[in-house]
Order: sequence, then C-alpha cells, then structure tokens
Amino acid sequence: MSSPRRIVPVLLVLLVVAIVGWVREATRSSWELVEVVVANKELNAGLPVTAENVDEFTTTKRLLRSVLPKEFIANKQDLIGKRLTRTIYQDECLRIADVSSKSHVSFEPGKDIYTLPIPWRGDVGVGSRVDILGTVSQGHLRRVFTALSDMHVVAINPAPEAAPRTILVSFPVTEDEAKLLLLARVRGAQLDLLIRNPDSPPRHATPEIREKFRRSTLDMLANLGVNACN
Repeated sequence: MSSPRRIVPVLLVLLVVAIVGWVREATRSSWELVEVVVANKELNAGLPVTAENVDEFTTTKRLLRSVLPKEFIANKQDLIGKRLTRTIYQDECLRIADVSSKSHVSFEPGKDIYTLPIPWRGDVGVGSRVDILGTVSQGHLRRVFTALSDMHVVAINPAPEAAPRTILVSFPVTEDEAKLLLLARVRGAQLDLLIRNPDSPPRHATPEIREKFRRSTLDMLANLGVNACN
C-alpha cells in the first residue's frame, strides 16, 4: 500500500501539470486569430442586408479571439435576409444579437419612433440617411428650411387609400425632435426628404450644434404669422 508521503508528491506533480496545461491553453486561445464580419462603414439600425449589398456594407477580418464578443458573426451569409437591430459603427464586429429576421421596428436607446407622411417616392428605403426639408408660408413669401438633418429611415409603409400618392416614413427621434416636426405640420409646412450620400459628413459636427440649429428652426416656426397656416 502506498504511503501518504509518496502520494503527496505525485498529486503535486499532477496539479502542476494541469495548471501548466490550462495556462498554455488559455494563452493559446487569447492569441488565436479568427475570422469575423465587420462593418465597412456606419450602418443604420433597421438596414436590410441582401445578397446584393452584403459585400458593400461588410467585410471579413482576422481578429484576436480574446477581444471579440462571445457570439460574433463569422460568415456573411448569416446576415442575408435580416435587418440590423442597432447602429453598427465602422470596423465594429457584428454579433448574432445585432441582426434579426423579424420585420418589427427596433428602437434606438433614448429615442422613440415618429412617422411622417411625405409625397410618394421610390428612391427612399429602410436604412436611408435623409434630411427632412420643408417649405412654409411667411406672408406672401415661401420659406425653405431644414427641419432635421441626418435622420435614419427605419420603416416605410403605404399610406391609407385616401392618400394614394403618399408614403409613411418612420424615424427614430427624441421628444424635442418630434415636437419640431409636429409644429412644422401644424404650421402648414410641406415636408419632403433629401436622401444623403452615406459617405458625406454630418450636417452638424456636434450634438450641441445640432441642438442649437433645432432651437433656431423651432423659433422660426413658432414666430410665423397666421399666413403660415394657410
């Protein structure tokens, strides 16, 4: 029968071997390069991914496994036929949770959805980046203004049969942005969309400048004369 004195060194050796093996495996995994799908540019929430646009919107890179999320997407084919559930930034790795095959509108943090009726047009789609432009009466003049810039389209639906030449376009908005759009419509503004080049810089460099512009537009609409309602 083996004595305790002989068993203890053997157990210590086995323990050391196990620890060394675990450290070696952990180190190997940390430095392992794996292929993942990343965004070529900023991709808006709600953007549909198709066989035609998947190569335009995404690419594959080999990255360290240790810096990746647990459930990342390794194959572009897993994106086709799905929509993005959140905004993906350039060079960001896509996760399984970032896409969905469901057609429901995904909400961005801190924003709600505002639906705007605009004249029918076939060149705007889910994922489009747009400016909302308006024209409004001011006395005998018509004033042209930008209501909101760099808005992301998350849904498009046909208007009721009573307005066959109209479509309903939905955007994520803050409460203040929704109030501006509502005031513009109450003031009789005719609103339409300018589709932005996805590679062009934002109209307003910082959130502070964007808010200052929104307040200026809000003041303009609030101070219109009664003719603006006609």
